[in-house]
Parts: sequence; structure tokens; C-alpha cells
Amino acid sequence: MIVDMLKSSSRRVCCKALETLRIVPEEDSNNKEIMAEGNTVRTIVKFLSHEQSKEREEAVSLLFELSKSETLCEKIGSVNGAILILVGMTSSKLKNLLTVEKADRTLDNLAKCENNVRQMAENGRLQPLLTLLLEGLECIELLELLP
Repeated sequence: MIVDMLKSSSRRVCCKALETLRIVPEEDSNNKEIMAEGNTVRTIVKFLSHEQSKEREEAVSLLFELSKSETLCEKIGSVNGAILILVGMTSSKLKNLLTVEKADRTLDNLAKCENNVRQMAENGRLQPLLTLLLEGLECIELLELLP
């Protein structure tokens, strides 16, 4: 299976596996859930901290695709360090702006889950928390208007 190729010692094989895995969920959203079984998401997150930018780019792109599923947002956020690394990437001076943008958009998707919003705030990304608080205030104001 392609997922097993992520454990290869060859950078080239890992890159191609990440690239292929990114294409699979783009074509069929049911594949996202299948792909996220086991430790696959955790393995993908490990590539975010790799020095080689190509592996990091592919991992961010794949996580972005997976984060379009609300179910997988929780799974991604539950991987130790995932949100911390993504927040760090968005505030770093990476040379590849596309990678920074994908990390940013991935975090936007992950903000659908309250647990992820809390983690983001703990790691310095406050906007999702502020948005959630403002939405809560609007709900309270609307409830106060009801008889």
C-alpha cells in the first residue's frame, strides 16, 4: 500500500508517496477517511518537521486536503505537535510562500473544531478563538432579543 511507502528511508520514495496520497482524496472524499485510519495522519505530521522542503511541502498539501473533512480535522488536531508546527510554519520565513499559505489554510480548516481552536490560541494563533467568542456573543445577543 502507498501509506507503507512513507516509512521508506528513501526521500524520493517518501515524496512520491506523499504526492500520490494527496491526489487520492482530491478525486474521492471517501478515500480521506480510509487514508486516515491507523497512524497515517501521525506519519504525515512527522514530515512537517523535516528539513527537506519538498517533503514538508507535500505533507502540508496532503494535510490541507485531509483537513477539508470535519471528521479528520479532529484527528489532525489530536496528533501531538501538529497545530504547533503548522502555526510555526505560518509565522516563519519559509522560502516557499505556497507552503506557508497551505499551512494557513489548513489551520483555517482545523478551526472548525473547538479543541483545535484552543490549541491554536495556546500556540499564539488567536484569531479563531476571537471569532468563536464573537459568534458566541452574537448568539447570546440574539437569545436576549427573543421573548
